[in-house]
Amino acid sequence: DEIKTRRIIDPRLNVKYETGPIRARFSNKEYSTVSFYVRGAKAGNVKMDFRFEDWDDVRFRSISVHAAPDILACEYEKGIVVVNPSLKDESLDLTKIFPGRSGYKRLKIEEPTVSIESKYMQQKNQAMEMNNGKYIGTPKNLNVPERNALFLIANEVSESSTTTTTTQPPITTPSPPATAPTPPATTPTPVTTPTPPATTPTPATTPTPPATTPTPPATTVKPITTAKPKISCVDKKGKFRTHKGSRKKCKWLRKGFNRAYNCGKGKFKITELGRACGATCA
Repeated sequence: DEIKTRRIIDPRLNVKYETGPIRARFSNKEYSTVSFYVRGAKAGNVKMDFRFEDWDDVRFRSISVHAAPDILACEYEKGIVVVNPSLKDESLDLTKIFPGRSGYKRLKIEEPTVSIESKYMQQKNQAMEMNNGKYIGTPKNLNVPERNALFLIANEVSESSTTTTTTQPPITTPSPPATAPTPPATTPTPVTTPTPPATTPTPATTPTPPATTPTPPATTVKPITTAKPKISCVDKKGKFRTHKGSRKKCKWLRKGFNRAYNCGKGKFKITELGRACGATCA
């Protein structure tokens, strides 16, 4: 069957917030997770509507809301990266997220050779402290500063290891599958959020590359390990073989339905280009 994609227009909320959700896309092949992150939303009775491009039915398999930061943890052969987009510092237990990894060490950066303006000195000092080349003494309680990321060296793993992303079990009970006609007009979805800092509605629709990453828990973080070939979180340089046998660069995947045919979506197997272009396929 022909793959058709539709756009989810920017969701709207009835309360004030610092950073709102962004648009996403999905297709007619199968269900996939689409998440929206709202940072600094005001607590109370919150309504969020989803507007869809074009007129047709949309099926939701489940929907859930999490009062937790959208933290991401990504594993590489020689290290890991953790990202905290929330408005407060968060602590992660690396022994649970990445079992079998050890020897965590910060990157080492050198003092700038050019003068730094006084208004940027705070950021410069923070960068020097976070990247001082020291070992992490307490991997069970790693502090990740607000709106920041840590790049850590770790013991090397084999090529067959999988990329791990932190996720969170739903706080609310998923709703049953439902089919609803969706005109370009809005579809209000009432949700009551507990407290700030963030409210992240996560509808699961028909497949699309995820808009963001799944939402992780504020305290206990569990890894997801699959048997799929290891895919890097960055795009490699050069040309690689596509599903047609030709050789293309990663940016070629952004055209038409090339990502669906090459990134291992649905019934299509991942190609050499898909494995080399992890960031574009994500």
